[in-house]
Amino acid sequence: MKDPTPEEAALWGLTVEQARMPPVEVWPDNMQAVRVFSDMATQWEVGMAGVIGLRYQALESVLRLSRVARSDWPAVFDDVRVMERVALRYFRQQQELQDKQPK
Repeated sequence: MKDPTPEEAALWGLTVEQARMPPVEVWPDNMQAVRVFSDMATQWEVGMAGVIGLRYQALESVLRLSRVARSDWPAVFDDVRVMERVALRYFRQQQELQDKQPK
């Protein structure tokens, strides 16, 4: 498999180096939550200080359109929140690194 171009990697919000990393294995029990989290990718709330979190107003629509069983909504929501917290931590770390770069 060839390396992605910077433009191709950017489509996923990645650098070429990040896109070269091996794929991540997702256990079947987590697949539904990962899909919902991925479907929420356009729903990040951004403020003056950077990313704040996901817009939960969109979550119900995503759950419905993804055909998640209503009985699974609480568990999927909990899992999405876990992924959101990890993503926010990553975004903050990346911002701190960027802030340390000479201007």
